[in-house]
Amino acid sequence: MRSTRYGETAVRTASLILLVVLAACSTSSVLPPSSGDGTISGTVTNNTGTGLAGVSVQATPSTGGALPSVTTGANGAYTIPNVPAGTGAIAVTNVPSTCTAPPPSAYPVVSNGETVTMNVTVACTATNSLVVVITGAAGVTPSATVTGPGSYSKTVSATTTLTGLASGTYTVTTPPGSAVVSSPIVTTTYSASVLGSPANVSSSVVDTVYVTYASDGTGALWFDGDYGATVAQLSSSATITPNDSCNGVNGQQPFAFDAKGNLWTFNGVGNNPVETLVEFDTTQLANECNANPTVLISGEPGVSTVTGMAFDSHGTLWISSLGPSDNSSTIPYIFGYTAAQLKSSGSPAPAYMITPNGLQNLPGVLSYPLWLAFDASGDLWVDDDSQILEYTPSQLASSGSPTPQMLALTNMVTQAATYIGFDASGNLWALNSNTGSGSVLSEFSKSALASLGSNSSPAPSGGMSMPQTSFNGQAFDWLSFAFDNSGNMWMLTEGGPSDIAEVLRFPAANIQSGGSGASDIAVVASIPGNFGLNIAFDPAPTGLPLVGSRVAHRFSGHR
Repeated sequence: MRSTRYGETAVRTASLILLVVLAACSTSSVLPPSSGDGTISGTVTNNTGTGLAGVSVQATPSTGGALPSVTTGANGAYTIPNVPAGTGAIAVTNVPSTCTAPPPSAYPVVSNGETVTMNVTVACTATNSLVVVITGAAGVTPSATVTGPGSYSKTVSATTTLTGLASGTYTVTTPPGSAVVSSPIVTTTYSASVLGSPANVSSSVVDTVYVTYASDGTGALWFDGDYGATVAQLSSSATITPNDSCNGVNGQQPFAFDAKGNLWTFNGVGNNPVETLVEFDTTQLANECNANPTVLISGEPGVSTVTGMAFDSHGTLWISSLGPSDNSSTIPYIFGYTAAQLKSSGSPAPAYMITPNGLQNLPGVLSYPLWLAFDASGDLWVDDDSQILEYTPSQLASSGSPTPQMLALTNMVTQAATYIGFDASGNLWALNSNTGSGSVLSEFSKSALASLGSNSSPAPSGGMSMPQTSFNGQAFDWLSFAFDNSGNMWMLTEGGPSDIAEVLRFPAANIQSGGSGASDIAVVASIPGNFGLNIAFDPAPTGLPLVGSRVAHRFSGHR
């Protein structure tokens, strides 16, 4: 019996141990999971989307007490660390006096080690404002972007009052580059200027920023730099009085427009008998140049014998001269003022100077520089009586007496050029108005120009003979020409009396080899006290290099 009892006792003991183990296992399966920490982050903004700095943000989990509050940064951002897993509510306090804090709101479920986003919007009364005044132009779609505190950013395209802004500094910018308005005749660009930015916005001040789009050029065909016919005036045959004028320009002087549409020419200033290089900007051109020139540059001794001028793509103004005005020498030269030198008035020495590379009047030697024209590669072409000289950019930059490439005109029906210019395809056109019975227009192809040597005589690839025109019962020769956006050639005649100029349009197809040579538009322009010698579009048509004009020396009988 003792052994039986002992066995029963052992069995009971083992059973008790097993029950304890099972109970422990059962109990552990129903215990709640261990808690962990997460993070809540977000941004506090007003009702216009501007971040609010200095606002207190506090999280209160559904179990336990409120966590320590945090403060929003400059853009309204905040982060609350060590948030127990589960849900709860977010409350904001210490909002600006013009704002009303919303009631506490539930935040998303926080899990162990994770970050949840909780943005809060605060209703604010619109007290701070900024006025953006935009003045555009026909055909231009304005655009201005306003940026400010709290990553604020808004783009506007018309005059706008922005309200509900946080106090602080706001900057107004416009897109880089220029707005472009094209027409079959000329392309006009418009640049935006911003006045009053950055602006300081506060509850006591309503600040204003002005955005103005102004044209980089007049979009007109100019005669001698003192009168300009608009695109509308050139649309059909008519007798017109040019809409644009520049009273500060002495007619029949060389002139050129820079890339911004500012007019450069030579004028006598005050009692100074030596002519001075002057600039009239686009604002002055729009107001008939009734104000003094923007820039005056004097001191170069050869300016009284200037024959031509043209800008290169870097903004350097190149000028040709037949020699010093003090008669100390008859040596011709070409000189250049850089864009930096042209920014302000003064008497700077030219940055570049090209002089003859040998005895004058020999082939390939700079002798009688008249008209200047740049091609699209930056080579300078010089109309030098019976030859056309070509200088490369490196030769121009080195100054001195470089040997140019030469296009001899001995095999050309014109024998001598009185005007040269490039079309958009890179072909060189030469006009001779001194034949006595009309004019001859010749075209040299871009491929022929690429293979020039020190003394080349390529035959023209195209062109036409142009009889004298009849105006008011008199016959007149052709003087100069300009290409428009469509490749049409506008050609100026001597016109007639001293206050008349006539310009004809020749469609591109009519001036090519085999073309009819007929014009389709004739515009007679009234130019008081003067008749035109030179014409140029402002700005230069698309695809064409900047050009200038030449003075009347070529019609003075010097040959």
